[in-house]
Amino acid sequence: MKSSKSPIVTFSNRLVDAPFSIRVSIHTLRIILMAVAKINSLKNHTEQNTLFKITPTAYAETFSCSTSTAYRVLSDNTDSLSQLASLMINESAPCTEISWFKAAHYSQAKIGNHISARVLTLNFSEKILTELTGIRGKYTSIHLDQIKPLTHPQSIFLYIQAKRAHNQSEYYRIKKGKKTSFKLQLDYYRELLALKDKYKEFKEFKRRILKPAINEINKHTDIEISIDPIRTGRFISDLTITVQDTPLYIRASGELDHHKKTRHSKACKEWKVKRADLIEDKKSILSQGPAKLYVEYLNELADLHHSLGNPGKVASIEHEIRTITAGHDSDYLMEEDF
Repeated sequence: MKSSKSPIVTFSNRLVDAPFSIRVSIHTLRIILMAVAKINSLKNHTEQNTLFKITPTAYAETFSCSTSTAYRVLSDNTDSLSQLASLMINESAPCTEISWFKAAHYSQAKIGNHISARVLTLNFSEKILTELTGIRGKYTSIHLDQIKPLTHPQSIFLYIQAKRAHNQSEYYRIKKGKKTSFKLQLDYYRELLALKDKYKEFKEFKRRILKPAINEINKHTDIEISIDPIRTGRFISDLTITVQDTPLYIRASGELDHHKKTRHSKACKEWKVKRADLIEDKKSILSQGPAKLYVEYLNELADLHHSLGNPGKVASIEHEIRTITAGHDSDYLMEEDF
């Protein structure tokens, strides 16, 4: 889950749509995201420093790896960063290739009052900066903490596309249960990943590219996605991607959100003590916070088991709720916000 202090990475949608000129590794993507997170997207690039330094220590702390691994990652990816460009899509003209960086150097440098053994210094090109700064219209923002656990480039690309569609349809999500569906052209997704002629058969593409990406996103991020292929004739040409917010109380590991779990655990303990009294005087007990909180918890637990496809559990929980609230207006229980 993201924290309030999680760095935010913001791109214009033109840049989100633009494939890279070369196939990028997960490490190259991570370095780019770290650098973009340092940019204030609301200010123009003329109003802020556009030279960014990434230390091995900072990389290691961000992506939970050893410092020696971070040294190697920064060193090995400097050349690819120097060559990196995006193919900007123009409506009335051919694609324009825009370099990401004027320069990328991995060398000894001074950070504050300390001399770092090695530092990666990145100088963004002005054309890229226009897609990262002074943004007032169509853009996509993601929290860096959400993509830190992702270990495949295809996971990051798919997550960004999904968040773009999901965040831009907030009204639809509120009305339709926080779900969004959008279409992604299969060839375009291949182009984003610079796969060229690799994995031409959809069966192989699904096994090697799609499934690992979906599994990582559903396990580690704030959204869950599912994909349905669309056929054009005999071939699969597009993907319908459905996105929904991850339930508060579940990850693929099955763990409840820590704070909610603690809160509900306390409520359940208090409930067990007072449950005998409830039989004698339901209304007075139901007017108290712990009991109402327990009913709220049961409702949320029922929703969770419904999403996991456990109808037996749902029926059992709903029976428990009916037993607790028998003879009372259910709206009375939920009229206050805990």
